[in-house]
Amino acid sequence: MARRPSNPYKPPFLLVAAPWVFALISLISLGGALFGSNKLENLLLAIFVALSFGALAGIAWVMNAAIRKGPATPIVRGWCPFVVGEKYRVLEYFESTHDRFHPGDVLIFEGNGYSIYDSGNTFKFSHPVSGKELHWDVDDQEHRDNWRALFKKVEN
Repeated sequence: MARRPSNPYKPPFLLVAAPWVFALISLISLGGALFGSNKLENLLLAIFVALSFGALAGIAWVMNAAIRKGPATPIVRGWCPFVVGEKYRVLEYFESTHDRFHPGDVLIFEGNGYSIYDSGNTFKFSHPVSGKELHWDVDDQEHRDNWRALFKKVEN
């Protein structure tokens, strides 16, 4: 069974502590309502405060669950849909971090690498005529199958 990569995002302390703070304030308000002088007014105030803080605690709980779940698309480090030495035709114009890819260009795939600092893959191509190197950078958050809309393998 493949281990799911850990989520590097740590939620802010306030977001984690908020439900506990809301619960404590609600208990204090309820205590004031039960032991105060004007019990009906204090009870209504305590119910209002408890419901308000309960709603906020529910929102915080949902946000915490979403943060713990992580990104919607799985992060796959070091994946490579290309074969070294094979030719690929560029299907549509797009720009990478440093290079521009033009439709119709046939490129030779040279290799790939992964950067833990940039959290993404880099695919290196060369133009067979000009010899120019082109790099396509793909962030971890991008969907894996996006390459199919950009490149098509050239059959020999």
